[in-house]
Amino acid sequence: MRILPLITLVLTCTLAAAPTAYAQDRAVAAPDAPAREADAPEAPEAPEASEVEAPPLFHAAVLLGDTHHADLNGLTLGGDLEVRLTSAVGIGVTGEHVNEPFRENIWVFPVIVHPKAGLKLTIGAGFEREHPEGADHHVEQHGLLRLGAGYDIPLPHGWTLGPDLAVDFVAGQHVVVWAAAVGKEFGPRHGHRPASSRH
Repeated sequence: MRILPLITLVLTCTLAAAPTAYAQDRAVAAPDAPAREADAPEAPEAPEASEVEAPPLFHAAVLLGDTHHADLNGLTLGGDLEVRLTSAVGIGVTGEHVNEPFRENIWVFPVIVHPKAGLKLTIGAGFEREHPEGADHHVEQHGLLRLGAGYDIPLPHGWTLGPDLAVDFVAGQHVVVWAAAVGKEFGPRHGHRPASSRH
């Protein structure tokens, strides 16, 4: 009858020692874990946001809008081309024809700043050539300063759509020009260099 207490004592000691042995096994196995992690191949780094979102080098657009001065309004047709110098700054050229009653052709050479994606702020100098009615009237030309802003909404395949607003300071007066612009981005992305074909 003394066997039962002996079995009970052995089982009790075994159960008491089990957690200690388990902890020792874990302590021995733990140093191997970093080694296995070190052996695992590193995941490739994701490209930086600036590389992914770099804009194309060129952006061209056609403009349809209105030129307003005093109580007069004239249908305005035009186009512009921008070349990016950096991802945030570009230079461009804008040409517009203003219909009756103004009868003007306008050329502006702006600097375009992009403080955030889509938004653009412009400042540029240029000139207007006015063609008065009648053969006896000479063409008049005036220098101008233009301040403007716009927003290009991105569309599929590099197309853009958005509003443009500008104020021209010319001959001591100011003229407001607004337009809807449909544009297209094209060319290599700024800062991207194609891989060399030589091996």
